[in-house]
Amino acid sequence: MKSGGVMLRCGKPYRTEEAARCSKRALAGAEVVPCPCGFFHVRAVKAKAAAKGSAARKPLENRTRLRHRSAKTAARYVTRRKIVAEMFAEPSICEVPWCTEIATDPHEPLTRARGGDILDRAAIRKVCNPHNFMFAADEQPWMYELGFLVHSWDAGAA
Repeated sequence: MKSGGVMLRCGKPYRTEEAARCSKRALAGAEVVPCPCGFFHVRAVKAKAAAKGSAARKPLENRTRLRHRSAKTAARYVTRRKIVAEMFAEPSICEVPWCTEIATDPHEPLTRARGGDILDRAAIRKVCNPHNFMFAADEQPWMYELGFLVHSWDAGAA
């Protein structure tokens, strides 16, 4: 059928109003409407029209936003911040062997997504910001060889 034909513009036509009223959609609550094309069509009832007869919905009230973290996780982060503050109390050099910058970021070789614990001191390495960004952005073989990243299946051995 060519573009712009009656079927494409109007939907399924019924020759008589009675035939349209006997269709499954009309029996399910849709309305039958006459069309300029000379046929009758079954149209879905819009939500507003259906709600007029029933009780109107109560408008949404302003609510507080969803929490970024649950209360349980927030409590764990308080403990984590204390652990990290203790680790970084004394300035030290980045743990990447060839780097000479000051360590500023905590890095977890076994990421949380791979089953790492955020409160495990042994799982936190001190690295500079550029290397911490590099570990998050790209996974290269040397990162696994030096222990800066750990596969989830190697977690038991680490």
